[in-house]
Amino acid sequence: MKYLFTAFILIIGSSVFAQIEQNVNKTTGTESNPINEIDSIRFNGSLTEMQIILNNGSEVIHIIEDIVNVTFSGQASGQISGLDCGNATISGTLISGIAASGVSAGIDYTGGNGGAHNGQTIASMGITGLTAELAAGNFDDGAGTLTYDITGLPTSGGTASFAIEIGGELCTLNIVVHGGEVLPSCGPVVTGNSVCTEITTPPWQTTPCEAVPDFNSFGRGLATNGRCLAVTYLKPNFQESVALFIENEDLQWEQIEPTIDYPESSPTLPDFGAFKSMAFSGDFLFIGARKASSSGRVYVYQKDASGIYPSEPTQILEANPTHSGSAFGYSLDAKGNYLIVGSPLKIGSGNNTSNENEVGAGAAYIFFYNGDSWVQEKHWENPIDYNRALMGYSVAIDIADDGVVTAFAGAPENMENEEGEFDQCPCPQHPWLLPTEPSYFFPYGAVKIIEKIGGAWPANEQTVTLYSSDMQQGGDFGFDIKAQKGVLAVSSKRASVNGLSWAGFVEVFTKQNNTWDNDPAVITPQNIGPLFQFGSALDLEKSPEGTYYLAVGSVGESSGSVTNPNDTTALQAGAGYVFESTDNGLSWNQVAYLKNPDVAPGQQFGGAAINLGPCGESCTTSAIFDGQGKAITYRRKTDGTWTTEY
Repeated sequence: MKYLFTAFILIIGSSVFAQIEQNVNKTTGTESNPINEIDSIRFNGSLTEMQIILNNGSEVIHIIEDIVNVTFSGQASGQISGLDCGNATISGTLISGIAASGVSAGIDYTGGNGGAHNGQTIASMGITGLTAELAAGNFDDGAGTLTYDITGLPTSGGTASFAIEIGGELCTLNIVVHGGEVLPSCGPVVTGNSVCTEITTPPWQTTPCEAVPDFNSFGRGLATNGRCLAVTYLKPNFQESVALFIENEDLQWEQIEPTIDYPESSPTLPDFGAFKSMAFSGDFLFIGARKASSSGRVYVYQKDASGIYPSEPTQILEANPTHSGSAFGYSLDAKGNYLIVGSPLKIGSGNNTSNENEVGAGAAYIFFYNGDSWVQEKHWENPIDYNRALMGYSVAIDIADDGVVTAFAGAPENMENEEGEFDQCPCPQHPWLLPTEPSYFFPYGAVKIIEKIGGAWPANEQTVTLYSSDMQQGGDFGFDIKAQKGVLAVSSKRASVNGLSWAGFVEVFTKQNNTWDNDPAVITPQNIGPLFQFGSALDLEKSPEGTYYLAVGSVGESSGSVTNPNDTTALQAGAGYVFESTDNGLSWNQVAYLKNPDVAPGQQFGGAAINLGPCGESCTTSAIFDGQGKAITYRRKTDGTWTTEY
């Protein structure tokens, strides 16, 4: 009778022993089998044969007398016991439509056995077009880090996900791709017209876009979406135009085609794109002209399929109802499918339109993009029908995560206070709008608020009015406003601070329990001075990581130094400031003091407009201030420091 017994049985783990071979060294040569292909090894009853049973069921038989020895070669495959994708360290930034460069992800692991791995290449999910690649190597004994290089061209903004499976563990790596609302290009670069040169000035890196020879008053208005920049200027024939720039991979602005000229003839400057009258949203660029066609217009430019803005408007918006001189388009803001346009000189519905002294109750108009065109959805008049509140002098719109849309309209000459009280004095506030103002009630200022809930806007009478916590008369509360995800910033650039007239301050309101809290954070700069007009321009952004950034202009600031705010040698040189909040707008820290690198008296730097690109802690944050013929970009490093070594 023949007896078979099992000398040993190997239960082969395909991952642990994937790189080890069994070598049967015989007098006639060596025969090898990868150990992960072997199911078991046994001997016959007389011990004359070694029988190797493979996973596929076949047998390899070796005569014992022919075997010199049996050896194993190779290295055990690496194993780990834990893999932490959730706390991966991301280096570099992914931006929609821009090839990834210098981007990597470091993923920590534990329980390494020192074994080898073959590396891997993984395609992205969610946001496609990216690849994560790990070079072959060995795990450390114990804890270590795997570094994946990220390459490719992300197709849109959002989250790119990578399914990581290695060393017996798996997890999902998520990386934010910025700029999903922006197409890869704003237009073709104008050959030989890269107008930005790098200048380093502590504590930010500055990149001024200087005026090319046919640019005058460059920087009268600014708007950016973080990828494209629009700057208003005058041509030699005093035609108002908007120049477009795109940020290249070297973080330099390059002028792109086309130049957008004011599309109509006008005997006077229509203020095309000036001051507060430009905004980007998705594929659209909006440019207001408050004097166009006597009552004002907004010109809409929609990018084509190749990502190029046209030189002529794709749609022209007018207010309904309106009247001559209402200044429709003086201010505007856009988010998503919503656009709000201010008309600060609009006559109230109960006023006598033949009496110019009744001009200025103000109004705002809200438009919605229905997929084909922008349509007026709400005519929002000042619910208190008196003259010169200038409602719509500044406007903002906000879309909450729950879909509630909130519209804001600044009324810096709102005459009554929270108790309905009035005071009168002969003190015109805005002569550039109302050059023949008579004596009138001394204004407190206000911000008007309405919300679209359940698909409908409320009646004008349901407008909520927000007042300054300081209740200071003549402070210009509502001169500029910006809103972002439940946080509202309002400037009072002519308010007194510590007895210093027109020093200015900014108040930041937050929405608590569905109500705008009237106990705001009050922001003043590190250097307060008379006539500094801190709050002459604002911008507010929230990063994907939840940090809020607030940029504030101070046109009258008088330091002649780019680093020393206490210097007083350059009257009205102007300055900019950036503040940061990590607690949803409840408290703020000043993180940057900004000057024109070529500081000089009278520049009023920071006066026309300020914009922050929609970035944050994991990409470049830019504050773009106007200078004297310049648009100067200041950048924040990805590690959170403000430095010239970007």
